[in-house]
Amino acid sequence: MCLGSAYKALPVIGLEPDWSTFVLGQAERIRYAEPMEMTKENALKYLRRWDEVHQIEMDELRASTADDNFRAFSLLMEAGQDYGWQKAFVKHEDEVRRRWLRIKNAHDARESTREA
Repeated sequence: MCLGSAYKALPVIGLEPDWSTFVLGQAERIRYAEPMEMTKENALKYLRRWDEVHQIEMDELRASTADDNFRAFSLLMEAGQDYGWQKAFVKHEDEVRRRWLRIKNAHDARESTREA
């Protein structure tokens, strides 16, 4: 698997080069954590934390530039090629093109009636 350019793109999408060590370290810590009693208060705290995570993710998405998004997309496409998914995409390419053309034609027809 070719990770050369993918590894270089990691800082762009917010990951440090040593992210795997960090994640594995966190997983070890989480795995051996003591179970917490699930009370209504603890459940609400849990939900609030995930609401905060969701809000942070949405803020990061809004703040991302087109360049950031393109690099992330390129990274995903490269991974798809490395795993051989590109061949699976080709099988459905004609159908996807037909659907997009249908959508485009419907959009163009709607726009032309608005202008008239």
